[in-house]
Order: sequence, then structure tokens, then C-alpha cells
Amino acid sequence: MKKTRLLASILIAALILAAVPVAASAASYKAPTQIKSGYKVDLNGDKKKETITITEVPSNISSATVKLQIGKSSISFEKNFGYAVYVGDINKKDKYKEIFVVRDGFDVSSDCHIYRYTGKKIEKIKATFKYSGKTYKNKAFVTFDSYGVKNPIRLYGNGKIAFAQYDAKGKLKFQTLKLGSGFKLK
Repeated sequence: MKKTRLLASILIAALILAAVPVAASAASYKAPTQIKSGYKVDLNGDKKKETITITEVPSNISSATVKLQIGKSSISFEKNFGYAVYVGDINKKDKYKEIFVVRDGFDVSSDCHIYRYTGKKIEKIKATFKYSGKTYKNKAFVTFDSYGVKNPIRLYGNGKIAFAQYDAKGKLKFQTLKLGSGFKLK
């Protein structure tokens, strides 16, 4: 009887321990934070919060130019159908947090432009990625599928980032890229 209890206890403990890495890996990514104009965050590791200002200037009936400004540096992009700005940390080992500008496309796809603020200027990060079976090298943006996906961008904190992709059968997957091999500063 004692042997049976001991074996049962060991088996239960083994099952619990085996489940721990699975639970940890499911939570090993973080979605970037969507922000609005006036958001304050330390982007360059200098322990001072920068203010991100976002303004829109209508350019025609269906579009607008959006200006994103940090300090004296700014970037502009066309709004098209819609956009969102996020802040997240691709690599916790460096001092930077990245800015993600996501623009809605005509269909289920969106494009994501990734920037880094150095303390003086906003720099674009370029990427190599696969989309719809084609490889795009050293591009200034990543195309991904966002329709119906709650968190289409996943940040792992170790230099890896993943974007939502639907395969040919319509199954949602995440295309993982890694800094150093896929992403490069401009």
C-alpha cells in the first residue's frame, strides 16, 4: 500500500513538473503596448521618459499623413485605411525599446514599420522575412496578416519577434524573425 502511494505521488509530481515548461513557453512572449499621442516611456535606456507625439494631417478625403515625433526627431507615414502605434522590447539585453507602426492594408494584411529612438534620432530597422512563399530581404517593413488576430505581433525579449501569418490552408501561424539574422539597423 505504501509503495503504491509513493509511486502515485512520484507519478503526479512528474506530471506536474512536465507541464511546467509547457505553461512557461505559452507565456514566453509579450504583445507590444498600443499607445496614443502623449505616451511617455524610456526608449533609449537613459532613464528619462521620452514623449511620443502623434498628429494627423488630412491629405485627401480617404487618407492622412501621420507624424510621429520624439524630441526633435520625427517620421511621417500615410495613414491609408488605419494605423496603430505600439511600443515593445524586442531584445531585453540591449537598452532600447522599439516603436511599431502598423498600417492596415486593403485585405487581411497589414504592414509593420519598426523604429528605434537613439536619443537623437528615430532610426528604421530593416528586416528579412517570408510572406506568401516569397522571401523579402533587407526591407523597411514586414507584411503580416492581422484580420481577426488579437495580438498579431509577439515579442520574446531575446531578439526574436513573430508576426501572424495564415498558411495556404487558412491556418494561423507565426513567422519568427531574429535580430542579427533577420533584422538590421539601417
